[in-house]
Amino acid sequence: MRSTTPVSRLWNLRSLRLYIGILLMLGFFCSMSMKANLGMAIVCMVNATAYVGTPTNTSVEHPHCVPQASTNHSKVFPGYNGHLMWSPQMRSNLFSASFYANIPVMLPAGYIVDRYGPKYFLAFSILSCVIVNLLTPVIAEASYIGYFWARFFLGIGEGFMMPSLSSVVSRWFPPYERSTIAAMYTSGNQISGALGAVIASSLCRVEWLGGWPLIFYFFGTLGIIYTIVWLVVSSDSPEGNRWISTKEKLFLREKMTEVTNNRMEKGWRIPWLKMILSPSMWANIICYSTFCFSNSLMLMYLPTYFKNVLMLDVQSNGLYTALPWLTQLIGKNTFGIISDFIKQKGWAKPTLLCKISQSFRKTLFILLSRKK
Repeated sequence: MRSTTPVSRLWNLRSLRLYIGILLMLGFFCSMSMKANLGMAIVCMVNATAYVGTPTNTSVEHPHCVPQASTNHSKVFPGYNGHLMWSPQMRSNLFSASFYANIPVMLPAGYIVDRYGPKYFLAFSILSCVIVNLLTPVIAEASYIGYFWARFFLGIGEGFMMPSLSSVVSRWFPPYERSTIAAMYTSGNQISGALGAVIASSLCRVEWLGGWPLIFYFFGTLGIIYTIVWLVVSSDSPEGNRWISTKEKLFLREKMTEVTNNRMEKGWRIPWLKMILSPSMWANIICYSTFCFSNSLMLMYLPTYFKNVLMLDVQSNGLYTALPWLTQLIGKNTFGIISDFIKQKGWAKPTLLCKISQSFRKTLFILLSRKK
């Protein structure tokens, strides 16, 4: 029997789903910015001359000749005026702290969010990052150990972010819209890497308050503004939202009821044992782990590499750090459009397209890493 419910399209200025999708993207942007801004900020926070790398048998050709006897390091590296005495190992520990917290939190967070609703847990995730960012200048100056545990707390809150985003998508968007929305909200990661690096490097050069504290104050303030907007506009489901139109609510009620009924007819439940024993699941985990590994290296260590090895000034450092994220943003969405076109034509299955995209990227970077 053909449905008489009017269609409510996603790409419509009156569609609340569109604005929910944009809010998810901005939420991911805020979360990643408040977590990863340390990568750019730390090159401005630490004393660049306090620790010297261990000599190796390899030689590095620097683009600039740096006078070793210089007493004014800020003239050699304009903008790098930090004074914190953190060794490279201490800095690595700070980068890792939030990831240590993510590991035990992520799985129970998914269960809790699905059970009690994503709205307030997403707000909690953002606010935990806000608190740590606003307190970072004080804690970092006072105690390295204290800042390590602050970053650990940030990771606990951030562990609720992805489960909350996924839960919102499952409650607000029909299955045929979820790939589009996934591409939209995950773009917040690339926007964070591109825009965040440029903003952070610009604030590093400001003399007021020492420059680098402004990075954490800026993104912390953005997080507060976002949380207010999110709490006002969003809801756990379309049924409880006061801003949604009657037309869109009826449309979603029908579409989401179809999904629920299909699951009930099939006796739907989570097949934990089959998932654990599935080679496909482990292949996805390994593939995504390698992706996250390379992304994390760029997020946290690329600014330090540009500073210590290529000896770029702060502004150039931010611009070059942003480039991989900008190209990733363009490439991801372009390939997504091409993939959808290929799937519609029936030229290839989704699994094959995933394999091609992952293999091509990895192979390309292996070839680029080869020296002549």
